[in-house]
Formats: sequence, C-alpha cells, structure tokens
Amino acid sequence: MLRTLHIFLALAFLTFSSSSFAGARLDDAKKSGLTLGFSNEPPFAFKQADGSLAGSDYDLAKLAFNRLGVERIEGTVVAFGSLIPGLQAKRFDFIATGLYILPARCLQVLFTEPNFTVQEGLLVRKGNPKQIHSLDDIVKHEDIKVGGNISGQPTQNAVKAGVKDSQITRFPDIPSNVASLKAGRIDGALLISVTARWNAKNDPTLEVAEPYTGLLIDGKPKQDYGAFAFRKEDSELRDAFNAEMLKIVHSSEYVEILKKYGMTQNEVPAADVKLDTLCKQ
Repeated sequence: MLRTLHIFLALAFLTFSSSSFAGARLDDAKKSGLTLGFSNEPPFAFKQADGSLAGSDYDLAKLAFNRLGVERIEGTVVAFGSLIPGLQAKRFDFIATGLYILPARCLQVLFTEPNFTVQEGLLVRKGNPKQIHSLDDIVKHEDIKVGGNISGQPTQNAVKAGVKDSQITRFPDIPSNVASLKAGRIDGALLISVTARWNAKNDPTLEVAEPYTGLLIDGKPKQDYGAFAFRKEDSELRDAFNAEMLKIVHSSEYVEILKKYGMTQNEVPAADVKLDTLCKQ
C-alpha cells in the first residue's frame, strides 16, 4: 500500500513538473521572446534587404504569439537540412519556413496543424526555352537539367517520377538554385508553386512554367501541406500557439497576410485536413 502511494505521488509530481515547465516556457517567452529557425525561403520566411524578417509564416507566427503575450520574435537563418537538427539542439525555439508535414519528420518534431497547402512548380528563364511543362517532359528529355534543394520535396518528387540523378543539381538553398538558373547552368528550378511565383514576380528574366504537371498520385497532382514545428518536449507551448494560429488561419485575416506575398485562398488548407492523418500518409 505504501509503495503504491509512493508511485502515485511520484507520477503526480512528474505530471505537475512537466506541466509547470511547459507553462514556464510560455511565461519565459513573454519576458524574453522566442527565436524561430528559417531557411530564407520566400514567401514563407526570409530576410529583407534591411535585415528585417518578412514572409507569410513569419507574419502568422508573430501575430499568433503576440496575441499570446509574446512580443519579441527573432530569427536564425540556417540551411534547410539543418532546420530539424538545429531545433533539436535548441539553437532556436521553433521552425517557421514552409516545412512540409512528412511521416518521418513527425517522428522528430511536433508539428502544428497545417497552415498552408501547395503543389509543385517549375521556375524557368523567360520564354521557357526548353518548353518544359511536366516532370514527364524532364524524364523523356535527358538533356534537360534541373536544380533542386537538398532534402526538398520537389526534388524527391522528381526522383520518384523517374528523373535521373544525373539531370538534377542539388543546392543548399533556393537563392543558389535560382542563381544557377539565371546563369544558364540549369534549365529549370524545381520549387513549390508559391515560391516559383514569388521569384518570377520579383525577376523579369524568369517565369513560372505554365501549365506544369508535377508528381501524380492516383492520377492527380500531389498536394502537400506545411506547418510550424516545435521540439517534442514543448508540447504545451505548441498547443497554445496552435490554438491561436488556427483562429487566424481560418479567418479573412490570414488571406490578407497571404496576399502580401503573392498567395491566395487556394493555399489555405481545408479545416478537415488534420495533422494526425498527414503524419500517417
């Protein structure tokens, strides 16, 4: 009986301590602010010429945390492949950079519910010299060379579609991918649709390949979903942010944020698309 009581008290203490710690994380954040990790990927999160942060994910995160009483949100730019390791190493507090929800990543981090949905896009030089309109075009014409981000989903989709490794040059970030396209070293940059649109909008020498068909799943274009990511031990901080974030995402306020960055209502995920399902796909 005494041993049972000791076990009960120990479990109660652990539960209280865990809850208190998570609550303290938000309280501490209200005092000292939070740091987000991002990979300099417009239109989600990027540094502007004056050094300030911008982007749809950044604006959404700042707004949601401000409403939770966290006033100061700073950013640390890292290579895309270092985002999750950097989060786990506590170099920053959460990830806000258009990170896709994937089953393997769900084992490493705590995602929020999705805050955006996208399909693939291809950025090309003005006039689309090689007339590329699908991954199938790239597969059929081995002289076509494309660029993709290391660990990026569009790159992985191209491989799944049958694009040869010799046709793909992998880059650590989007700016270097786009620079290679502009220099004529590749014929197209494998990006997500909104990132391709952003780059074309801001550079008259580039355009989005239209129409463009990426990887097909059961005959339909693959639809991807992205979210913010937190450390596994920061569940209550994630939960508090998630609740506030969802209020914004499913309101007209979020559409106005998206419009600033060339995005539309089409990039807002349906309310019935849930994290649990995406983590199992």
